[in-house]
Amino acid sequence: MPEDAYARSKLAGEMAIAEATYGGSMQIVTIRPPLVYGPGMAGHFAQLMNIVHRGLPLPLANINNRRSLIYVGNLADAIARCIEDERAAGRTFLVSDDTLSTPELIHRLAKAMSRPTRLFPFPAGLLRMIASAVGAGPKLSRLVDSLQVDSNTIRNTLEWRPPYTTAAGLSATVTHWRRHSQSTTHT
Repeated sequence: MPEDAYARSKLAGEMAIAEATYGGSMQIVTIRPPLVYGPGMAGHFAQLMNIVHRGLPLPLANINNRRSLIYVGNLADAIARCIEDERAAGRTFLVSDDTLSTPELIHRLAKAMSRPTRLFPFPAGLLRMIASAVGAGPKLSRLVDSLQVDSNTIRNTLEWRPPYTTAAGLSATVTHWRRHSQSTTHT
């Protein structure tokens, strides 16, 4: 049930591919990942890493959401499994390696960076009102709303398990980010 233009465009793309391949010999597999993280990622996840590294306090201590995510290495492994295993043909799979709250994610990022976690409680409703007033409502929603996917279908159908733990994925992400951020600050 897509709720925004981005999600509707993804669904339209899936439908167009299904229509284009209907009745042909090509089998399609649809893979729907949640937030993908890993070396070289950009966007909101990179912004969050910058904030955590700088030690800025965040008013998110009492956010109790659930956010599924997947390390890029785990996503690549799931894609390879779908290509190799004929049981994947014609299926749609949700894939994730972990589900964390935003405070848990921030804590794990801070730990991987050897930085303190700086979270403080703030009323979620008031935080939403402030974000909406300054035009940051959608950005805040991506950070504090829940988006949890169930990857049991790919795990049960293809016996797929993520080869990398969340800790390993975050460590690789932070290591790459450190190298990149240090090289760009000295140029």
